[in-house]
Amino acid sequence: MASPRFILKTELSGLEAVTAGGAAVLDADARLRALLGPERAALFAEPVVTWGNGRNAGSVSWYAVAGGDPLPLSALAPARRAAVEQRLGEMLASLAPQMGDPLLRGALVLAGPESILAVDDQPLITGWGLAPAGALRDPSSRAAHLRAVYGAAVPPALLAEGAPEPPRAAPPGPPPAAAAPRPAVAPPPVAPVA
Repeated sequence: MASPRFILKTELSGLEAVTAGGAAVLDADARLRALLGPERAALFAEPVVTWGNGRNAGSVSWYAVAGGDPLPLSALAPARRAAVEQRLGEMLASLAPQMGDPLLRGALVLAGPESILAVDDQPLITGWGLAPAGALRDPSSRAAHLRAVYGAAVPPALLAEGAPEPPRAAPPGPPPAAAAPRPAVAPPPVAPVA
């Protein structure tokens, strides 16, 4: 089996990490892959997260097994784009049995439409588990964001969810005078998934 290769980097500035069960979905990549199995998990690029430290927002480097170069859907010829979008719709439909899992629902929230790429004529999702700041503040904003990302391929079960909890700021570290050392990296603000 081929090794994953670097696909792209997502800067976390202006984005919030989506949470499920109080933890960032991005930090549960191994659990997501176990939930989905290898074939369906291949839809999601593997994240390597560098959380921000207050001064720097942080970033996520995305990796996947790919022979060809990743292309945004907007760069594809219309017929090729339609084929990749159809395949994306089929793959999302195959996830329906697990759509009740908060981890999967959180992973299906993407940073934006540019998070969906075509690699070797297959869809690949990057930017998963991330949302623009405020995009999940209420059910209407959440639905608008998901429709903007997925278009006609948005999974109905993803739209049917209740309102997520409001985004929370990362917990503060110990005060400077505390004896315990301050963590080098603090998690970003989070947007929980209902």
